Formats: sequence, C-alpha cells, structure tokens
Amino acid sequence: MQKRNFLFSIPRSASNLLVRILNLENQPDILAGGRDGGYFFFDVQEKIFDMNLSNDVRTWTAQETSIVQEAIQTAVEAMTQHIDTAEQQGKGVFVKEHAIWVVDPVSACQSSFKGNDFHTQRFTAGKCGLSYPGGGASLSNISIFSDAFLQTLCPTFLIRHPALMIPSYVRAGRDMGGEEMIITTECSLRWSRQLYDWFTQNKSGDDSPLPVVLDAEDIISQPTIIKKYSQLVGLGTSELQFTWDKTTDEEINICDPLKRRMTDTLNASSGIINTTNLTGTGLQIDKEVEKWKLEFGADLAARIEESVRASLDDYEYLRTKRLT
Repeated sequence: MQKRNFLFSIPRSASNLLVRILNLENQPDILAGGRDGGYFFFDVQEKIFDMNLSNDVRTWTAQETSIVQEAIQTAVEAMTQHIDTAEQQGKGVFVKEHAIWVVDPVSACQSSFKGNDFHTQRFTAGKCGLSYPGGGASLSNISIFSDAFLQTLCPTFLIRHPALMIPSYVRAGRDMGGEEMIITTECSLRWSRQLYDWFTQNKSGDDSPLPVVLDAEDIISQPTIIKKYSQLVGLGTSELQFTWDKTTDEEINICDPLKRRMTDTLNASSGIINTTNLTGTGLQIDKEVEKWKLEFGADLAARIEESVRASLDDYEYLRTKRLT
C-alpha cells in the first residue's frame, strides 16, 4: 500500500513553511491535493465559527449537532476521494490538518469541561470510499476517525515552542479584526500529545513505524533535518526546495484575507528565515510576559501566559520524541 502520510499541525507552527520546502506538487510519488496540502476540514471549522458554537457541545441544538456531523462526514469523503484517486494512480498522499480540526468535538469538550453529563454521541465519521473503512473509535482515540483508519496512516506531528506559537496566533487574530481567538483550545499541544500516544500504543504491527515528531525550530535552524525526514516518509530529497521566488502581489491579492495573513511571512520570503526571534532557544517566559503586556495589555497577556505554561509540559514531552 502507498504511504498515507498525515501531518498533524498546530496553528502558527510553520506548517506552511514545511509544505513549501517539501514541494509536494513536484513529488513524483505523491498526489498533491486539498488546500496547501490538506485542510479538508477547514469548512467544518468555518461552520462552527459561523454558527458561533461554543466548545461545550452540551449547549448545541440537535440541528447544530447535525450540521457539524454532516460537515465532518463531507470532509472525510473529500479526503477519502483524494486518497482513493492517489492510490488508483499508484501514488501516496501527504495530508496536512491542524490537530484540533480532526479532534472529535465531544472528546474535546470532555477534556475541557468537568462533569459527567456527556450524553452526546461521538462525531466519528462513517464508512466512505475505498480507503476509509469506518468502524468504531476507542476511548483513547480522540479523533473523528475510526481506529481502523488511523492504523493505516503514517503520522507526523509538527510542534513549536508555545511561547512563539501562541502569541503569533493572537497577533493573527487581532490583525484579522475579529474577537480574540480561543487560544487555549486551538493552540494547545495536548491534542497532538494524546494522538501521538494513541499511535504509539496502537501500532498496526511490529514493523509499523513510530510517529515522527518535527520541531519547527529544527526546520528553521537546521533544515537538513527535512532531508532525513523526507527519506523516512517516502518523499524525494532532490525535489526539496530551500529557496523560492517571492510571492507576487498579484498572487497575494487573489488569496482570501485569512490565508493572506497566515502566510504573510512566507510569501514575503525567498527562503528560510533563520533568526532568533523565530526559535525558542533561550526563551525565558517571565521576560516574554513583560513583552506581551506591552503588546497586548495585561489581561490578554495573562491569558497568553496561562496558555503557554499549560502547553509547556506537552511541548517538552513531544520534543523528546522529535526527529534529530
């Protein structure tokens, strides 16, 4: 079977940079697809946002629950069609999704809120296409995917120091002119950690590879790690690109505002920008907090600090597993 590479990323974790370097469109053994390599589940998040739904699924109406469930199933069908098409051509896939986007809303709610009144059925996608067998999800599987499907994936987890990732996410939200983004849920590394642990504990066989962990800091400071990674996941190293043409104004202007903001640094670059403010080396949280107070104000800085400190343990745990 061709490799079904699945990249679990986090907002502002340099996933767009990684995909740019991997040059998926020119990888001969990969069928590129989706939005920038994936994001099949973007529309699900958009519906949740448009309906102004809280993270507490217990507050959702039956109609809202049905709309989200249908959106999830539609997204899985689109992803499955992409995988099926690739495999019919004898190719593999490399799908990128933010981890939180494929976390079952009920599991996320149970993780975020206390109580025992969780009677909503889990949002586990049903069978579709050739490559998604359906089936149940074990309790430790917090995703919207069945256990049977997860066991067919070659997972990669992209992480970044939370003291860099979370403030960057808040800046992007502020620049978009919306309300302050929900940083505790979107940028938490606990989803990646729980999924990582599931994969390590539920390998489909003794010869199945362990999940790969990449740290954005390594991509930026020692990009040769990407060559090693590419060999692990079946991508060609000769197709990798470490320099590129800057995105033209015309190309930028046709992008939707969200994508334009989320890729502005990458679009303005012609290669990897290796500066100390893009890596977590030597970061001292207390000093960063003082900077956040000046930039965001005391209240929002306190929320950022809380989220950063809450994610540090998960980050350090996953960092010990990273590819070196």
